[in-house]
Amino acid sequence: MQLRNVERGLTHADIAFIHKVLGADAPDEDELPQLLAHEEHRAELLGSQRLFEALLPHDGSIAPVSPRLFFEALLRHAVSELQGARHTFERTGSVSGERVPVFDAAEVAAFAAQPRILHYLAAMLSSFTKVHSHTERVWVRRGVVRKVRYSDLDVHSMLRLIHQTEEHERLPLYRRTGDLCLLILGVFPDFAGTAHRYPGSGAPRAQSSYRRRLSTEEYETVAAEMYGHAARYDSGEAGAVHRTLSERIADAKKPLNFMAEHYLGFRRDRLFGMGQ
Repeated sequence: MQLRNVERGLTHADIAFIHKVLGADAPDEDELPQLLAHEEHRAELLGSQRLFEALLPHDGSIAPVSPRLFFEALLRHAVSELQGARHTFERTGSVSGERVPVFDAAEVAAFAAQPRILHYLAAMLSSFTKVHSHTERVWVRRGVVRKVRYSDLDVHSMLRLIHQTEEHERLPLYRRTGDLCLLILGVFPDFAGTAHRYPGSGAPRAQSSYRRRLSTEEYETVAAEMYGHAARYDSGEAGAVHRTLSERIADAKKPLNFMAEHYLGFRRDRLFGMGQ
């Protein structure tokens, strides 16, 4: 299978890094871009155990590569490990964060291994490593423009922005809001899992209706809704991916859960800046 857009977010520095890490097993550096244009070769190169280990140095640092290479390689490794696992874990919803095994690892791995899904997830994760607050010019109605401030890491402000934007302008906002919900569900599940009560003590959180934290179930509902809306406006492969994600949020978050728990650890906050 030949991929469109051979780079897929990779840089020349990434190519050099891959070549250096793979050492004697690597093709000529000049051949790498062409090989990476084919999914079969790309899966073999970016799924290398040697590359995976180089991306996560033992000193806790992060390798000097692009976010796209970093997350795609880690996702490929997560899928490989899930293929050999018997189960994944799901939270019970209790304050203690208790988890129960679900024997769906093979199904989750098969879902995430689909090139269009894997590449979407890698690109989505990469897009959140640099997030900002924005002031957007929003067409409220014909001839009327309003400046609206929102943050890429705030679901409430994204939802407000959607409601303040004309329907035909909403596609990128639907997609981004769905992505943000999936990021939280996949990489920061504790943020959603402790929405209503503090972990440990179980004491209820005091929250205003304006800034209320969403629960895991609410994030899943919003993500499915946003991707469903995006699918109606996107055509071709992009629309198909959004439609699939809207129907399988639970499967989409699990390879991200596995990656975050087993590989990222404390690196999560440094990579995404949640809470900053």
